[in-house]
Amino acid sequence: MKFTIDEIKNEHQKVKSGADFPNYIQQIKKLGVSHYTTFVADGNTKYFDAENNFAETGKKYDALEIAENANLENFKIRLKLHQQGGTDYPTFCKDCAEME
Repeated sequence: MKFTIDEIKNEHQKVKSGADFPNYIQQIKKLGVSHYTTFVADGNTKYFDAENNFAETGKKYDALEIAENANLENFKIRLKLHQQGGTDYPTFCKDCAEME
């Protein structure tokens, strides 16, 4: 694997709001990340390379209860707010978990 979690964390430290996110994605792609999965329930993220090998961060916060049903319109509103810098990442995750 070409990248390490420490390298990804270093790039992530540059993200101050959702507005910084597109640049972050470009930087981790340069490290060799092909895709990743973040688990809203506890914040663990698995970063994959082109061969589907992965490194993971481990849980970042206490488990959230995830709503049974998603409200797509509410999600779009909260995502846009986050992308514009209106919420921090933990708040965005909590919003996602609670959307019904």
